[in-house]
Amino acid sequence: MMVRCFSLCTWPANWSCPRTVVAVPPSCYQGTLTATPANAAVCQGNTVTLNYQPAIGDCPVVNYTWMNGNTPLAGAPNSPTLIVATNGFYWVKVDKGNHYYDRECYKETNQIVPLFYPLPVVALHGDHYVCDGNNIHISAATTATHLSWTLDGVAQPAFDNLGAIDLIAPLGNHTVVVTVTQNGCTTASAPYTFTVLPAPEPPQIEQEIISCEPYRVRLTAVCSTPG
Repeated sequence: MMVRCFSLCTWPANWSCPRTVVAVPPSCYQGTLTATPANAAVCQGNTVTLNYQPAIGDCPVVNYTWMNGNTPLAGAPNSPTLIVATNGFYWVKVDKGNHYYDRECYKETNQIVPLFYPLPVVALHGDHYVCDGNNIHISAATTATHLSWTLDGVAQPAFDNLGAIDLIAPLGNHTVVVTVTQNGCTTASAPYTFTVLPAPEPPQIEQEIISCEPYRVRLTAVCSTPG
């Protein structure tokens, strides 16, 4: 860089203006901030990994200052990688530890805003007892649109994406679970149990003559099983 001198006085023609040469360092950093997964979108409970990717020929990095908006992240590592599990506006400032030429010795990267999808919620409702041969009705309370049902651990594809089902099961105790998916996030319901009861035996009819004149008979139904 050439610096010209200026004066209100007239310099002799054979005088030359003093020259000062200033060394301007090259731009040190051209790297970018990337995320894994690339769209920075995950389900709640998972994490997004941020990584500073240096460009070819970049200066070595001495300091990584991780930021959330305008606030430095307390406890953030001095490394090119940061793992985050909460919403924010994340970026990193990199420098080579020499701030004499401020504009050339550090870089503020692009910003990444992770998205943490909430897990879908689901609850099952219905009867817990049904007689043999009858349908049992079970409904799923959820905002998710993709549902997968299982009966006793066996997938029931005929019921896929249905919010309510009617099924017939053999005698005994059974368990239904529905798994719901929304925005790629999955939640399984609490196990829903029901019991198929056997049909009762036909009652035995007993009769007893109360009187002949007038003729009166008492009929009594006797069940072989309680209920």
